[in-house]
Amino acid sequence: MSRGPGRWQRRILSAVEKGEWVYLVDVLPDGYTVSQYNALQRAARTLADAGKVGWFHYVYGLKKVVVGPPGQGRPGQRPPGYNDKR
Repeated sequence: MSRGPGRWQRRILSAVEKGEWVYLVDVLPDGYTVSQYNALQRAARTLADAGKVGWFHYVYGLKKVVVGPPGQGRPGQRPPGYNDKR
């Protein structure tokens, strides 16, 4: 029996609660490890499969994974504010 969302899932959900799109890398602490990034991707994919977040995977120069509110946009569209963070 599950005890609820894990640490990474809670971080993703709190970031997405604001109704904005979030790069997964922005959820990680400074100096993160590859294993932390992989764990965060697994957590985001689990939330996306459950319908709690939207999941978008971009390859625009470098691979980028973006999560946001479910049902906002579709894969292949850039999320709102994509260019604002540059």
